[in-house]
Amino acid sequence: MIRVHTKIIQAGETLQTELEAKIESIEWKVENEQLALSYQEKETQTKVDLLVSNGEIQLFRKGEVASQLLFQHQKKTKGRYQLAQGQEILFEIKTKNVEVSSDWKKISFEYQLSQLGENLGEFTVNMEILKENIVQ
Repeated sequence: MIRVHTKIIQAGETLQTELEAKIESIEWKVENEQLALSYQEKETQTKVDLLVSNGEIQLFRKGEVASQLLFQHQKKTKGRYQLAQGQEILFEIKTKNVEVSSDWKKISFEYQLSQLGENLGEFTVNMEILKENIVQ
């Protein structure tokens, strides 16, 4: 199981969400020191793939909207949403921090999304892997 808590601040409003989902696959990639895991969000039927290394998280979501996001500790990166009609929305990600616990069971990151210089929101994501053994 994975527990994901997200705090979103947009236009002065704060929204907090929490979900738990069954992990579909989890793998420790020794050669790259990366954790790869997949889960599905029940409510949206969105498949989420994560590739986590120290200081970097790649997040891929596949559902009604597909997205590809790259979070690098204290760096600016690009991201995109792809809508069902094939329309693509590009934006900038300014990652404040990426933290991974020494046992790789707690992952957290904070970031800001913007498009054409306009702040679209600030996000804090905390993930915790429950009842899973990560073999190193």
